[in-house]
Amino acid sequence: MSAGVDRSVLVSWIDGEVRALWGVKAAVRVLGIATDGWDVEPVGDVTNRKPSAIRTNRISAVPGVDAPVSNLFGVSQVLSWIAGQRAEIAEDFEWRSQVQDLMEKLTR
Repeated sequence: MSAGVDRSVLVSWIDGEVRALWGVKAAVRVLGIATDGWDVEPVGDVTNRKPSAIRTNRISAVPGVDAPVSNLFGVSQVLSWIAGQRAEIAEDFEWRSQVQDLMEKLTR
């Protein structure tokens, strides 16, 4: 979990894998937290756009995030934060169960 993560690899993974599984809005949030330590919301049209190409507004600082995240542990913490913010408990559990799969895709 202490292995480093290159920013370009992280952004590509968020634009691809995270967006495909969790949708563009969650992917935008993952990118904002991972790079800046702030939860964000997308601004403007998000249709057919990569999360990394979408403007955002800061919502709130995320506690415990040492941004920009530079290792796998930091990335897993960001994913866990997003998963834990789901309004429905069943969706929270489902998303938390997907964190490991997303992490495996990042390390490939």
